Amino acid sequence: MNNSPFWRIALAILRIARFISFSLLDWMASKIGSFRSLTSTGGVVLIRVDAIGDFVLWLHSAYLLCDHYSDKLITLVCNQAVKDIPSLLQIFVKVIPVDLAKFSRNPIYRFKKIREIAALGASIAIQTTFSRDYLIGDSLLRATRAEKKIGSVGDYSNIRPWQKCLSDRWYTQLVPASKDQMMELERNAEFLQGLGIKAEPTVANLPSLGNNIVHLKPKEDYFIIFPGAASCKRMWPVDRFAEFVRSIVKETGWALVLCGTKSEFEISESIIKLSGIKAINLAGKTSLPEFSEIIRGAKLLIGNETSAVHIAATVNTPSVCILGGGHFGRFMPYSKAVDGVKPIAVYARMNCFGCNWKCVRKHDPNECVPCVAAVSIENVRSAAKKLIKGL
Repeated sequence: MNNSPFWRIALAILRIARFISFSLLDWMASKIGSFRSLTSTGGVVLIRVDAIGDFVLWLHSAYLLCDHYSDKLITLVCNQAVKDIPSLLQIFVKVIPVDLAKFSRNPIYRFKKIREIAALGASIAIQTTFSRDYLIGDSLLRATRAEKKIGSVGDYSNIRPWQKCLSDRWYTQLVPASKDQMMELERNAEFLQGLGIKAEPTVANLPSLGNNIVHLKPKEDYFIIFPGAASCKRMWPVDRFAEFVRSIVKETGWALVLCGTKSEFEISESIIKLSGIKAINLAGKTSLPEFSEIIRGAKLLIGNETSAVHIAATVNTPSVCILGGGHFGRFMPYSKAVDGVKPIAVYARMNCFGCNWKCVRKHDPNECVPCVAAVSIENVRSAAKKLIKGL
């Protein structure tokens, strides 16, 4: 029934209606917001609404942008999921978090956020994301009503060609970008160079966020398993994590800590049960700053392609990333040009890499995709041993 022509037409009509209604709503909200700030503050608004991992990769660029505009008041508009990090860094005069799900679905919430951003009266607005999104990032940029609106020429990963054609007109400057595949840190550096800012593909060193986490972590040396991911298709099987854990504990004697979101608590419990190893399960029990400090104190982290391995890089903790091919080359592996402690990516290359997680190979939709399943325990163990040997 859901694949019938009638259903597809109905969905298309609903999407068009949503697009038109949100566009009108945004225009009204920004007009009202601009009335509340009749004069420009001369400030700068930076827009970065990525999820945790992408945001962490952007932190070095954030420092460089704040230094470049050090004579101006700088406001950051970010994903609500990452709000604790920029709020504690003290490099922004104001942080405006946005709940992306509510912003995309709740007209009242969207209206209030658009109005709040328009009321800033900024003179410069910069949408820093390469893969732009019409109804979120681009719409937030438009809401600023800044005289100077800057963004990347971008690509079509998250936006339809006709949407990009429309939103490109909202910018006063679109920074050119290479059409070649680039790792995200290199892409961020490319964007800053287009603004005349000297930049290299570097991971920021995340300063200690000052949380007292003594009560959370073991007193002895420990390693972390991060078994979750944004989708089950990216998650290495639980039984393999369990077998891997047994070998690492046997070799090192380190304590085991499992981390993740609240929804990943049961997955972590399954690994503990299958491995037979006594462990601390912190899934869903830490804030983002606490999680960062727990990673900082670990000897090693092993996880899927998630924010955890990127955070590990910012706190100089060795890590192993079990990598699929969906976004291969963009976020992982780190390029050779990147300095610092880089995650070791373990993967089984296939000719379909770069599919944007639209897997064309036959697989159970409730399990990981074939390229993730093909990563062997021995390969992950070998990468971990290499890092352990270097400690």
